[in-house]
Amino acid sequence: MAKLGISTGTTPNDGLGDNLLGGAVKINSNFSEIYTRFGDGNNLTAIGGTWVTTAAGIHTLKNVGIGTTNPRFKLEVGAVGSSGTTLFVNGDARVTGIVTIGPASITLNGITNIINVGTGITINGSTGTINASSIVLGGSTLTGAGVTSITAGSGISVNQSTGNVTITATGSGGSSQFVTTAAGIHTLSNVGIGTTNPTSALTVTGNAKIIGVVTATSFSGDGSGLTGVVGSGSGIVIKDSGSLVGTAGTIDFGDNLSVSTISAGVVTVTGSAGGTSSQWTTTAAGIHTLSNVGIGTTNPTSALTVKGNTSLETLSVSGVSTLTSNVSVGGTISIDGGVKLTTNNVTIVGTSGTVGEIKRIGGAPFFYDGSAWREFVLSTGTPVSVPADTEWDSVILRSTYNTGTNFDDAKFEISPVYVGTGATTVGAPLKYGTKSLRLDGSVGCGISYAPRTEYDFTASWTIEFWVYYDSSPVGSSSLVSMISLSDVTKNWIFGTLDNGSNTFFLWDNENNATSKQLYSSNVAGFDSLFLNQWRHLAVVREDDGSLHFYVDGTETSSTSGGTVFDNNIVQIASQRLHIGGSFVDDINGVSYNFSGTFDGFIDDLRISAGVGTAGQRYNSIGISTYATFTPPTTELPTTGTLSSYVQPPGDKYGEIGLGTSPTWRGTSGVTINQQSSGNYRVSFASTYTNSNDYFVLSQAMDQGFASYVGVARSTTHVDFSINRQSNDAAVDTGSLSVQITNHN
Repeated sequence: MAKLGISTGTTPNDGLGDNLLGGAVKINSNFSEIYTRFGDGNNLTAIGGTWVTTAAGIHTLKNVGIGTTNPRFKLEVGAVGSSGTTLFVNGDARVTGIVTIGPASITLNGITNIINVGTGITINGSTGTINASSIVLGGSTLTGAGVTSITAGSGISVNQSTGNVTITATGSGGSSQFVTTAAGIHTLSNVGIGTTNPTSALTVTGNAKIIGVVTATSFSGDGSGLTGVVGSGSGIVIKDSGSLVGTAGTIDFGDNLSVSTISAGVVTVTGSAGGTSSQWTTTAAGIHTLSNVGIGTTNPTSALTVKGNTSLETLSVSGVSTLTSNVSVGGTISIDGGVKLTTNNVTIVGTSGTVGEIKRIGGAPFFYDGSAWREFVLSTGTPVSVPADTEWDSVILRSTYNTGTNFDDAKFEISPVYVGTGATTVGAPLKYGTKSLRLDGSVGCGISYAPRTEYDFTASWTIEFWVYYDSSPVGSSSLVSMISLSDVTKNWIFGTLDNGSNTFFLWDNENNATSKQLYSSNVAGFDSLFLNQWRHLAVVREDDGSLHFYVDGTETSSTSGGTVFDNNIVQIASQRLHIGGSFVDDINGVSYNFSGTFDGFIDDLRISAGVGTAGQRYNSIGISTYATFTPPTTELPTTGTLSSYVQPPGDKYGEIGLGTSPTWRGTSGVTINQQSSGNYRVSFASTYTNSNDYFVLSQAMDQGFASYVGVARSTTHVDFSINRQSNDAAVDTGSLSVQITNHN
């Protein structure tokens, strides 16, 4: 506030001056302002901003203003400043000594021209050098021993008149300089990307992606990794042995190509595979090569090997063509040579066919007309008429189980009179067709057919089907049986018995005192052979009453010796034919189907029976180590010509060349196999009705010693054994003459 003066008037006691009280108030107000300015309002102190004179000089603890009446800082020079500033100089300032900012953390030395910021940064104005442990640019930090200095001066120039920015670095690696012009940036030094040691104008280590056109006067390398290379301008000139072929815009180097080095701007491309040369040559006639060519394969094994479908309008082949899959021809085939059927099917039985197919069976050509294989009539061949099933008359039950839940018999077109709860048809697993019979192992699970006079098992017969065990047999269960509920003394069963340690296939006839063992194995051996897999089973009673059991065409050792017989089978009018465990029965002390039944699947079942050998589909060879027959590879026929006539094979004659791969020189319609050392088989393409419908003459030749020959006849083949006279040793050298003549 302004100083308050005391009015004294003009003369004493003239009444114009301040009275005593008013004067005292003004005095007090003036003192209050002084005490407030230079003290705490009540007391005068040295703290209140007074100037103090000492030997060192004068000082004050109040703000000092120079050129301003309102100093906001300890020292404010001029009228402009900012809040929080201790010293603000609005104008030039000069310090001739060292300026220290903070507790010796930042120093400015005007003598050495060096600025130190703490201990980490030094700026030398004389050398233009900044030293720091790290530099942060745009949020990224540059660290490491490689960042030692950034030098400005002769190495960096910005020329405003030319528009050039030149950065020059010098060191042991040589000169490297980038120049920016209106045309772009350039340098006359090597440039490296992904490498610190560029060895060419541009060295790139790693993958490079270029969007646009790459223009070069030459390319170095074999070009094997280049794709989509397009030549510009007039293109790339292609020559063949110096002769111009044309120009191309694209060159695609594929596999098995050898590319030479560039010589005088020329690259030679040759083909190579497996160490041999493969080169296409162009002539007036076309292109050709002397090496193998593969289409659809990288390993051609002939002049032309094609794998996959082929569409050809015209094909000319002067050599041998091997075709491993179907060939469809829409026109006429003209062959200058011959057609060879390399695969020989041993017998008609088991040989599948489609309408129009030609196959070699038993060494002779056959044609399939849709229902039968018919042999070509040759001058030395045998005319044969064979229906779908040559022994259809002997079939008494034929089931495929393919149609819905129908268990009908395809032979007599009848349905079963009983179907157990657990009997169904399923789509998987199956052997052939579309469905199989499923029997779930429950009590009473099976199907039964009403009695028929054709169900006569007193002569020869064959029961065959494919079986798939879903679980190991438990107890005793039947597979096929003839059971009468009114006369149980003549019942018979073919089934299995498990005693906990071993599993057996048995033939049990109530009219025969003992069970007949057809097969035996420990449980583990049985499971490994039958569990969860399809096996072909065949039980055959030959015309002499002997029983023979086959697994996948090989007879078991239990029956191969010809010692298992049953000549006590009796037909009862009330007997039903059962598949599975339809009914329980106790035969010869074995209780069948009481605690459970067969658990698994049956497919493609056929039962044949007839007088003499009519029901005998397979003939035992008395050996358990070699297959007697090959199981059917397709579904068995379901039709045939009743009372069909099969013309027996014609007379056969020829010569067997002995050895591990025997040969045959003679009439067609036979196939030769070595069964074992000294044992040979001649198989017929078509079968005889009886094994004694023909006779055999044979003589050993060219052994160099005396030998003798044994002969065993059957309806499908003849077996020969040849041994040395002196020591009975098996003979596999020389040859054997054979003459097979039909009885009139």
